[in-house]
Amino acid sequence: MEDSYRTLKLAMENIRNRVEEAHFYRLELQARRMRRDAGVPRWERWTSYAFEWVSDFGLSLTRPLWWLGGLTLGFALLYLMLGTWWANPLASWPAALEALAFSFSRVFPFGPWGEAKAGTMMGNLLNVCKDGAQTCTGFGPLTALGVGTLATLQSLMAIGLTFLGALALRRRFQIN
Repeated sequence: MEDSYRTLKLAMENIRNRVEEAHFYRLELQARRMRRDAGVPRWERWTSYAFEWVSDFGLSLTRPLWWLGGLTLGFALLYLMLGTWWANPLASWPAALEALAFSFSRVFPFGPWGEAKAGTMMGNLLNVCKDGAQTCTGFGPLTALGVGTLATLQSLMAIGLTFLGALALRRRFQIN
């Protein structure tokens, strides 16, 4: 099946029918994933499933944007839970907005989304010290390392989703 879809994809490429070419490319990747002989490693199958689920093999403009929005809100909720878990189990609106702003700053490194300041919930999580202070009032360096690692992971995932959205945009408008 995979070879048949590849042949059809190449035929569509020759006649410059980009929409059908993308359709047969999707079918080729799905057929490759379903092949059970010695050819396809397990990691490639899982990557194929993820690629389809997140971006419809680079063909959907909206799926990566929805995932990016969900990623931003999910990490904001995670930061809020981490910041209020020990100090205050009932989160306040300023803390929720601060967690959301920090999450946006990981996804959009431009604009009004600032860094965490000392004395705030996110500042305490990241162990940000006040000017001239030798000791911080945060949760400690281990917590700061964990939250920093989460923030880095969020940024890397956002870059990947942005790439998949740009790939779909390129395919949609046939930008070479």
